[in-house]
Amino acid sequence: MQVSKSQRIIAVVFLSAAVPLAIGAVVGAFGSGRLFENVPLHSAMEAAGALSAFVLARALLLMRSHREDSFHHFWITCAMLSMGALDLLHGIVPPGNLFIWLHSVAVFTGGVFFSFVWLKTRSRVAYVFVLAAVLLGIISMVSPQAVPFMVVDGSFTAASKAMNILSGFFFFASAPYLARSYYRGGYDEAVFLAVALLFAAAGMVFPLSGIWEANWWLWHVFRLAAYAVALRYVLHLYKKSELEIAEKAVIEKAIKESERKIFQFLDALPVGISIADSRGQSYYSNKEAKRILGRGITATPITQPGTAPAHRHSRRKETT
Repeated sequence: MQVSKSQRIIAVVFLSAAVPLAIGAVVGAFGSGRLFENVPLHSAMEAAGALSAFVLARALLLMRSHREDSFHHFWITCAMLSMGALDLLHGIVPPGNLFIWLHSVAVFTGGVFFSFVWLKTRSRVAYVFVLAAVLLGIISMVSPQAVPFMVVDGSFTAASKAMNILSGFFFFASAPYLARSYYRGGYDEAVFLAVALLFAAAGMVFPLSGIWEANWWLWHVFRLAAYAVALRYVLHLYKKSELEIAEKAVIEKAIKESERKIFQFLDALPVGISIADSRGQSYYSNKEAKRILGRGITATPITQPGTAPAHRHSRRKETT
């Protein structure tokens, strides 16, 4: 049975938003209090997410040269670049106030950029803001005492909760646009819809968690799942490009074979024929033309510049 686009959108919303939020609510109600501290595992998860973000950003940048209407791809690229860099910084600092601050800045910046998919334009100024967000993270590492309080006695402050909740709202704000684009377009927007909703769910579950609690790990899993979906999309693009390259090679081979047969036919004609390019340069002469002209392929224009014909005929003149 063929699944409609509307049904797929509903499935993506259910699996990427409704289910994660429900799981987060249940775990928050019954799984709080128990701590599972594992710094190396956390760092590995953040590094994997950052790498996926950079790979997706690179793929989207390459796609921009082939698609002029991909405004939302530009803003998603900015989101991935800023989140990837800040997540990487977040993963290498020890747990504490700076630790939570870097994460909060990462998701907040990413959410803002995702919400900009509604804009029908793109500007290189956005890259300045990406760089500013990364510089803010670096400066925060240099001067951690200037960072706002994000966690007190193991509990998140109102500031950290607000930044993460707002990030969730920003990610959710991009969902209607991405769903509509998928309904009108193709595969890409469904992937970005799932990514946005998973990031949104992670932001909403954050206030229900405490550092190293079950829900803490749960929203990390949501974010890692979002990056995994993005990475799966990049692999899809890679396989698609490989297929296109293979098809192009087959077409080029067929064209060369057709040219060979055409030239073989022309060589058998008793009429001298030379074929010129758009600049009037001859790049093929059959056997009779070479015999008449007494030379091979000529490198001089056949006619005046700008008026070169696609071909010309050379006929042997009979003398009496």
